[in-house]
Amino acid sequence: MSDNYSVIFRGDIVLGKNLVDVKKKLAQLFKVDDARIERMFTGKPVPLKANIPLVQAKKYQAVLNQVGIVTSIIDNAAKPSINKTAINNVASNSRDPKSVASVAASDSSQNSAAKVVAATDFTIAPAGSDLIDSKKQVTPTPVDTAHISLSPQEGNIINDSERLAPLPASIDLDSLEWDLADVGEILLKESERAHVEPLNIDTDDLSLADDVGGNLIKESEREHIEPLNIDTDDLSLSEVGGNLLKEEERHPVKEIDVDISHIKLARHNPFM
Repeated sequence: MSDNYSVIFRGDIVLGKNLVDVKKKLAQLFKVDDARIERMFTGKPVPLKANIPLVQAKKYQAVLNQVGIVTSIIDNAAKPSINKTAINNVASNSRDPKSVASVAASDSSQNSAAKVVAATDFTIAPAGSDLIDSKKQVTPTPVDTAHISLSPQEGNIINDSERLAPLPASIDLDSLEWDLADVGEILLKESERAHVEPLNIDTDDLSLADDVGGNLIKESEREHIEPLNIDTDDLSLSEVGGNLLKEEERHPVKEIDVDISHIKLARHNPFM
């Protein structure tokens, strides 16, 4: 098996991960400063490890997936398309392969199933280039707005001639069997009334209190409440209509001058 594979990062993170947390974990993993981590998130392909066996590349990819970034494995033997000097510079700043592989082996269930992508299958477009080869030309449709005008900031937008008059309700009273009931008469027929069974309540053990307005709770059943001892020596009553706040305790209120000369009431139409 070829030992010429590279792990490439293009700035994507795993769905659901927090970007700030991912950058912090990357800085701890590669033991580099924040400025170097920020340069990895420019959208350009960054080789994180180069010229390694495929098995080792997949272990690196599994570790980086746990950190929270999405990487791809490139077969460099297919067609060299990566700057070798840049690969070696970044690879020299990363963690030792054995230590990264040990982190990947700690969770075998996270083993990556990413497929190897040959460098000949795609190319990277220059930054700012248009990814669509041929665009469909769209001819703008002219819209005539000569008949459109703005209504004044008052009144109704619909003219009186454009409003629909409400249709009167037509009710045939001759076909209805109805009449006015006498005052106090029950409106429901005997067959329409809901039959309610009366409740049988045993009142043999109940009695009326001796005194009208007397206390229904016996002395032994009452909850004893200690009266509050409130010191009112420092309290005094203010004069009727007096201000309870001192002058220095009041917040100044600035009067607002509102111009309502342009506001008027319009007749309300319940059908509009």
